[in-house]
Amino acid sequence: MEDLKNRVDELLENQEYDKALELLTENEMNGETDTWTNSTTGWILGKLGRREEALEYLRKVEGEGEESSWLCCEIGWNLGALGKSKEAVYYLNRAKELGRDDIWINSELGWNMGRLDRNEEAVYYLNRAKELGRDDNWIFEELGWNLGILKKYEEALENLVISEKMKEPDAWTNSQIGWNLGKMDRDEEAVNYLKKAVEQGREDTWVFSTLAWNLGKLDRTEEALEYLLKAKELGRDDAWLHLEMGLSLGDLGKNEEALAELKKAEKNGDESIRLYSTIAWNLGQLNKNEEALKYLEIVEKLGRND
Repeated sequence: MEDLKNRVDELLENQEYDKALELLTENEMNGETDTWTNSTTGWILGKLGRREEALEYLRKVEGEGEESSWLCCEIGWNLGALGKSKEAVYYLNRAKELGRDDIWINSELGWNMGRLDRNEEAVYYLNRAKELGRDDNWIFEELGWNLGILKKYEEALENLVISEKMKEPDAWTNSQIGWNLGKMDRDEEAVNYLKKAVEQGREDTWVFSTLAWNLGKLDRTEEALEYLLKAKELGRDDAWLHLEMGLSLGDLGKNEEALAELKKAEKNGDESIRLYSTIAWNLGQLNKNEEALKYLEIVEKLGRND
């Protein structure tokens, strides 16, 4: 076994993971396994991105009663990479209890907490990683993302701008900067960043909807409608989209089309003062005053009294 360890260690030093795995697999086929072979096989499989297989071997070690911060970190890391953040957090916290408190584990805890929508805790662990010396674009992007969700838009923007200065921002970073700027009503800047994200290849319902929202606030109605239609083409079909389309179409004097979209918003569950007020306004523009009055009565019942 000592000879095997030396050969595997040499291969790992040279990052020849596949060859090291071959040796360990051959050894396993000969029925010669122990805690070290299972731990090392699990570690290598994780490095190769074969997470499920990695966990099989690491669980064998766990089943042998061998608990260490290293083992808990490896299991937690692989679980997180598989999107099993709740389980990952359990193992990472256990590693903390066993004494590990470094940049890596706090970063992993922060990342997994964010994926569980436990954003306050995510920020805590990410800041701990920063305190311990992490100072790269990843940490600032993660902090920016979590702070934005917590509606701490200025702090979010501060972190994202630091990330932007550290490397050429990609579509994700530009999207996040644009979103936070929009939340701060800095809509011109928001549009510029969101358009950069589109130029970099981001073409999904989120970016088109967010662009439309900011353009709408700038009264750039035709442009807003273009992006709403792009979002619709990609499959967005909810109350928000139809209401925004109704508002834009109405502002452009296309009242019949506006009403069709507004009715779709209602069908999708919108029963807001804003919706019924907009329906009433469009009906008024079409001289359908009796119908408009019915909707104004609904608006009044919902509490609008201006």
